Amino acid sequence: MTLDRFVLILLWGLSVVLAVIMIPRRKVRIAAIALLFCQALLWVSSLLHSRHDLIQFPVREFPKATDLLVTTEYFFYPFFCALYVIREPMNQSRINWKSLITCVTAATVIDLLLATYTNLVRYENYAWYWTWLVFLVQFLATRYYCCWFFRSSAFISHQEE
Repeated sequence: MTLDRFVLILLWGLSVVLAVIMIPRRKVRIAAIALLFCQALLWVSSLLHSRHDLIQFPVREFPKATDLLVTTEYFFYPFFCALYVIREPMNQSRINWKSLITCVTAATVIDLLLATYTNLVRYENYAWYWTWLVFLVQFLATRYYCCWFFRSSAFISHQEE
């Protein structure tokens, strides 16, 4: 097994363990909506980056089906965003910038490590700060979408207990 395949299995395993440990049963709905919304945003942005030769994914799970890496672009980063969203209070309009910047930076560091030490991601005409900015916009948009989606204060106060 190559290092790339081992890293993919590790990301899936880490995600399952984090899902069991960090997502309370009462916030599963919020996490699911956050994951799906961030997945849609990340899918579009990653396709654009791939089509314009900004990022390449030399090792992919389904090379004939898509130019993207399914594990990171469809699952791991949206899951990471969902973990951020469920940790933020939904009934506050203010953003906890420290938490947001920490999560975005952690996701960017993971992406940078994948680009540096594996063949999973290759930056062609791209830099880490663009990744950080894209993650920031996507995490913010996902949080705002979830706040809008679950705007019923009865549901939010029930979820926050």
